[in-house]
Amino acid sequence: MERSKTSDPCAKFGEHDSILNERFATIKKQIHAAFCDSINTPTITKNIGELISATNNYIDTPNTTLNGLLLRNIGVYMTGITNVFG
Repeated sequence: MERSKTSDPCAKFGEHDSILNERFATIKKQIHAAFCDSINTPTITKNIGELISATNNYIDTPNTTLNGLLLRNIGVYMTGITNVFG
């Protein structure tokens, strides 16, 4: 089954975007706290999994326009985190 999605990097945040953005902000804070807590790897990996799951749910929601800038920000953040772990 082929799905058609559109992405607008300049679109204002709708409710769907805001939910993911708020979750992203919360997870970033939790990951930062886990790094400060003697690099609490189990907490970091749990939060990374939650961010991936939340992002996949956002992408898989039918009949929505995806915010390209939000997805890019999450991708850049995830790349940075994985670079920390090598």
